[in-house]
Amino acid sequence: MFKIIEKTLLFLTYSSMAGVGHAAIISIPNPGFVTEFGVKVRNGLTSSEVVVFDNRPKAAVTVSSLNPQGSPVWTYGYSYVFRATYTGSTGTLTFSVDFDRSGTAGDVTSGTRPETTSYTFTDFAGTGFKYLSLGVQGTAAPAAGVALTNLVFNGAPVSNLASKASSTSTHYYGSSNPGEAFENITVTGLMNFSGNSSVDRPKMELRFASAVPLPSASAAIPETSAASLAALGSLILLRRVRRAV
Repeated sequence: MFKIIEKTLLFLTYSSMAGVGHAAIISIPNPGFVTEFGVKVRNGLTSSEVVVFDNRPKAAVTVSSLNPQGSPVWTYGYSYVFRATYTGSTGTLTFSVDFDRSGTAGDVTSGTRPETTSYTFTDFAGTGFKYLSLGVQGTAAPAAGVALTNLVFNGAPVSNLASKASSTSTHYYGSSNPGEAFENITVTGLMNFSGNSSVDRPKMELRFASAVPLPSASAAIPETSAASLAALGSLILLRRVRRAV
């Protein structure tokens, strides 16, 4: 019995130090990362408005997309709800946008304007990420800006982001516990395109970087409090004292 307790204590200690947690996502300086994959939402015109891409080849490769009917599909100057989710256990990235402006992203799954696309990066199953970036880019001539408001990352509000120029404006995000990775990520907000420039302008891009393997057995047990760990440690110490006597 005591051998089991000793092994359990060691396992729980390892799990608590694995660097994967649920702290708040906050804005950080540019950490200088290389993107693994992401999603781009753009003006689109006759092409796809939403593109999920794999950035690991020399050039980004489209792996999933949304091309709802309409050229353009957007009503310029109006805001659209969007939602992005990443699930670390499967490596699945899902993106939804409220094309019909019902107030809910992803409630239309068929017809000429489906609102959700999803792709599973199978080689990232069991992987979390340390960093994200969110970038926006418009054009100065013709004037076509993009504004992101009501941004929430894993339940934590972050600053709005906008661009009315041809240069890209990018914000970077990480854990409030430096170095910690996120197993699951949810990003929501409102997106507004102010005008029509080209297929790829205006646009926004959400990128994921610095992959971290998740502890393979961390889901096998519930979270254990410091008091529980202390109790286990006391039992092991008592066993050793008894042996010494």
